Amino acid sequence: GGCQYVSYLIRWLRLHPIKQEVKILTDIGNGRAVHDALKLAGELKIPMRVGVDAKSIEGIEVYPWSERLQCEMMKECKAAIDVKGEEDFNQKYKPATKAQKYVGSGIPFAVNSGSYSQEYFANRKFQVCSPADTRRWFSEPYWEETIKIGELVRKETSIESVGRKFKEIIDRL
Repeated sequence: GGCQYVSYLIRWLRLHPIKQEVKILTDIGNGRAVHDALKLAGELKIPMRVGVDAKSIEGIEVYPWSERLQCEMMKECKAAIDVKGEEDFNQKYKPATKAQKYVGSGIPFAVNSGSYSQEYFANRKFQVCSPADTRRWFSEPYWEETIKIGELVRKETSIESVGRKFKEIIDRL
């Protein structure tokens, strides 16, 4: 996600350390976003260091976002996490696009409670895993559930389905 929000992830990981390797894919080359991330860290009262080479944040590997790199990393990752700042309006109500991308790709996805991503999937009878529940998040049954709901997500978000919905709206008007 946007580097300006990485402080929420860092805060969460400090409170809920996980054993699995974590990699951050973000716009680390965006100086303004990095500045905003450090500013937010100060507001959250958490120390946060960005490596001099901008290849790490608090010792976690950081990769510069690109569509190509995201695609490569998604092919190799075992799970994905998104931590939203529940006190931040923009974060709390951000569309579920990232969640749809991971789940639709069959990648077990976890997000903190109170996010729109969680609500989006609850409306589709899928309980997105809490990142604190690593036992479920990294389990085979959750992966199988993710694969199953991922098929529905791909159908719902296909260009044909979205186009059909827009056409129905236009026809009603």
